[in-house]
Amino acid sequence: MPSATQLGLLVQRVAYAGLDGLRGAIPLDLCAYLQTTTDAGPQLYLRAPDLSKMDATAAFSLFSAVRDTLETQESESGITPIDGFESFTVVIEGVRSRGLFVLGRREYMLDSHEQEVALALCRAVGAVSNAISDSGLAGTEPLPMRIAVEVSDGQAHAEVMVSRAGETHTGKGEAPSASVAVATATLDAFDPTLKLIDCREEEIGAERAVLILVRDESGASALGSSLSGTDQLQATAGAALQAADRLSSGQG
Repeated sequence: MPSATQLGLLVQRVAYAGLDGLRGAIPLDLCAYLQTTTDAGPQLYLRAPDLSKMDATAAFSLFSAVRDTLETQESESGITPIDGFESFTVVIEGVRSRGLFVLGRREYMLDSHEQEVALALCRAVGAVSNAISDSGLAGTEPLPMRIAVEVSDGQAHAEVMVSRAGETHTGKGEAPSASVAVATATLDAFDPTLKLIDCREEEIGAERAVLILVRDESGASALGSSLSGTDQLQATAGAALQAADRLSSGQG
């Protein structure tokens, strides 16, 4: 059976492929999908705006607005102003999961034809994503919910929000490399006593993968890995969480 990390990556790929399809069909300034399950916190997949160009406050505000909409929207679709965007929102219900697509523009709303196209695509992508979660295969490993990086004076400052056992934790990290800063922030959110030993991206076959080596206070080490895909920083956070989770469960 595939690992929880592999299945989590599958959900990620489905979500981002769906968001790319929506952006290809409709001009969008805001394009996101938020999914939550009964045994894990909300996971945000964001294609627009560019998360790397947002400061931590703006990113958290956007995440909070989308999360609040997921919690309160009762109809399948609706017109919802979200954080300065004129947004069309679509809720996808599963047995163990619930998802929300948020599609918006700064200056004008999606027209009726665009809403029909968006609704059909969201139903299709959401059905696949929820099916993976509802099957019980998505696992309970901690997940990176939000990643924000700001670079100034040659230093990357990262803030990572992590969902673990239904609770959210935020960590911070600083390093010359954005990847190292994200890995450090992820460990800080999971367990501040953990130490990042190495963080690198390697080519494996035809794929790129992030490898993270972490050590705890007792000297035990664990390795985490994740395919880079289209979001190398998300993969970095995922690999750091995998290593940290292995140490906490004694699987290092």
